[in-house]
Order: sequence, then structure tokens, then C-alpha cells
Amino acid sequence: MASGTTTPTTARGTAAAAFDKASEVYERMTGGCTGEVAKFLLTLDPKVDSSSVILDNACGTGLVTEEILQQFSDGGKPQIFAADLAPSMVANFEAKAKSRGWIVDGAADDDSALTVSVMDAENLTYPDNTFTHSYTNLGFPFFPNGGVAAGHVYRTLRPGGVAFISTWKSLGYLRPLHAAQRAVRPTSTLWEPPMPKDWYT
Repeated sequence: MASGTTTPTTARGTAAAAFDKASEVYERMTGGCTGEVAKFLLTLDPKVDSSSVILDNACGTGLVTEEILQQFSDGGKPQIFAADLAPSMVANFEAKAKSRGWIVDGAADDDSALTVSVMDAENLTYPDNTFTHSYTNLGFPFFPNGGVAAGHVYRTLRPGGVAFISTWKSLGYLRPLHAAQRAVRPTSTLWEPPMPKDWYT
């Protein structure tokens, strides 16, 4: 299995920069919700099989990939490309992948390779018509230009390929978070997630 990394930069104050700082605690910070959504997405048709070519877009710490590979623990794995703009997310994912044998240093590329890259979802560098399945799990609300990112998802899908995109219906945690913030620091600016307000509608 192989690993590849390019190096776009994360602009200060962006969602990618925030995730880059939080990569060590991301899975604990989200309370496992991202993994639960990933499990659900993989129950939807068409399901992945050993011939699938998959994009784990805005992969974070690789929870979608992890769920997929657990389904193929006995061999015959699909080919997976995972990408995220936050370098520390990718580094943590690569470390996990190596520790679990998903990426083996020095191994030749093959049809069941996992390739993990630092890549902007709004500027995917994969060729047109590459993927049978494209998963963007809770990533779109954090893209500065979701339309551009959607265009890249569409461009990189094979004819007949399917994109799975998840987002929140509402951010229920903001109300208690803001109440706590007002109690502790009444004059502070209320914290908001680093995502365009359009997603609230």
C-alpha cells in the first residue's frame, strides 16, 4: 500500500487551520458522531466491494476509510484515496494506517492501495472519471466554496459513480455551549464553528 502527500497550505482563520490544530483530539472532541455517520453512509446503496475505487474526501482522521477497511479484513480490499487539507489530520491518519498495516512503507502500489494526501477539496487533483464511490462525511459545511468542491466531486466520479455527502440538520450543541460561555464570560463573543452561515439554512 502506498502513501502520497502534496503540500497545499491552510490559511489562518479557516476551518482547515482549526482542524489542523485539533487533529490530536478530533475523534474525542466529536464524541464519535463522525464515525457513526460513516457507518450509516456505508449501509447505503451502492455498497462498496473489492472492485470499488473510493474517495474519502475531507477524510480527517480517516474514519470513513477505517469503516470500509473493517469490512474487508480478510483481503480483497478496494482501492481508497483519502485526502484532507489539514496536514496534521493527514499525518495522524497516516500514522494510524501504518500501525494497522493499511499502509506499508516500501510496498509497491497495487489495486488495493490506500493513498493518503494533503489536498484541498476545492482543488482535487485526481483525474476525471476516477471514483466509483465518493464520501464527504461532514466536510461540506467547512468548505469556503461548496459549489467548487461539489464540482470536483462530480468531475472525479466515473459515469454511474455515486457521491455520498453528509451534513447536520442543526447544530444542537451550540445552545448549551453558548449558555455556558455566557455564564463564564458574559462579555465574550460567542463562539461559532468556522463554517459559512448559509449552512444554517
